[in-house]
Amino acid sequence: MGGESMGWRLASKMQLIMAIVLIVFVAGLFGFLAYRQGQRGLEGLEQQARIITDELIIFRQWLADNGGVWVGTPADAFAPQVAGLDFKVPAVVTSELSRYTERTQNFKIRITSLKPLNPSNNPTPLEREALEMFVAGETGELKFWGSDTDGEKVFQYIRPLYTEASCLNCHDKEGYQVGDVLGALSLSIPAGTTLATIRRDITSYLLLGLVALVAILLTTGFVIWWLVARPLHQIEVATRSLAVGNLETRVEIHTGDELQTLGDSLNSMAVRLSRSYTALERLTDVNISMEAQREKLQEAVIRDGLTGLYNHRHFRERLRTEIARSSRENTPLSLLMADIDRFKNINDNYGHLAGDKILTNVARLIQESIRESDIPARYGGEEFALILPGTSSSAAQAIGERLRKKVESNLIDLGVGIPVQVTVSIGVATFSSGDDEKLILMADRALYSAKKKGRNRVMVADWQEFPETAKIIDSN
Repeated sequence: MGGESMGWRLASKMQLIMAIVLIVFVAGLFGFLAYRQGQRGLEGLEQQARIITDELIIFRQWLADNGGVWVGTPADAFAPQVAGLDFKVPAVVTSELSRYTERTQNFKIRITSLKPLNPSNNPTPLEREALEMFVAGETGELKFWGSDTDGEKVFQYIRPLYTEASCLNCHDKEGYQVGDVLGALSLSIPAGTTLATIRRDITSYLLLGLVALVAILLTTGFVIWWLVARPLHQIEVATRSLAVGNLETRVEIHTGDELQTLGDSLNSMAVRLSRSYTALERLTDVNISMEAQREKLQEAVIRDGLTGLYNHRHFRERLRTEIARSSRENTPLSLLMADIDRFKNINDNYGHLAGDKILTNVARLIQESIRESDIPARYGGEEFALILPGTSSSAAQAIGERLRKKVESNLIDLGVGIPVQVTVSIGVATFSSGDDEKLILMADRALYSAKKKGRNRVMVADWQEFPETAKIIDSN
């Protein structure tokens, strides 16, 4: 049968559910890793800022505790000069260190205060806001993103400086008390390189996550196909084959799970059906009094459940019988093999129920076109067979042509708004010698030739000896 199988549909649902779970899991995992990588980069900037300010505060405290430092530099307007040495207070040292680190390490440090002695230490609006928060006791540090004069991204870190007893030597006139917020260290660290690294790491994690997701999905899809879809497909095909009377059908499934159990049960059922069929035939032979019941049961066994035509098994038995009679009585015997053209497209476009309706309509047309002595059967899937006892090749060709035209002219309403037209390709073979296998093969070869030459036509196999001199004759 054409069309999508139940096994594929079920496997597709399983694959979809598994794909959703994996996408959510992998996206969450690598999204979290990317987020943590970004956080680590920011934490690194924050840690760097704390270390720098810690060291500077310790150094300032040492200077304050020792009353400042004398250095051999030019005089400063805010420090005295003694014997060629300049006296540097902590604020001045911090200012000079800021200029030095900005020049050598590309980050800026400055002291700022609400009551600056040096006008260069006047706070910016953001620094003033931070100082007011420090004075109010709302926070012990402040960090935020900003931009430098060139528009480059910087990490801004501001930390309060508290008044120590040694600080009052220079700041007693401002009214500070020990423990008051004297000012703040404002640190600006360029973050362009760090942010670029973070973005690169995040991109790497996301790409790695995508590759991992694709690999996992492909692997999972293959495993589901191998362990579930493939055995289910085998079971479905076998079930359909049994449904049309092929009781010799068996499945080979070795998955070691419930699907193998189901396959074994199907095989056992087929064996029991086959034995039951054989037992039924024997019973009817020895029990003449149950003839009516036997015929009723036999009809159920030999008929195709969908089309009402004979099934494949009964067709083969009748064909052997008719070949034997033809040989014995020296009468002609022809075989028609008909196949619905592009039947898979019908199943794909309109569904299996529509396909079943097409099959039943074609079967009805076959039954309407034959004689009482003819034997119609559903050979399998969308293929039909018609045994024509006492029929020559030319007469069989004419019967096939009438059937082809009748099918072609019959429009079938599938409930889709527009009636559907179907056609059949027909192969004709007339018995000359050999057995049923050879006759079926010749009719099938003619059918194949009809398909190959464009479909919707009748082709006749003309042969003297099988199969070397066999030729295919186009009735058109």
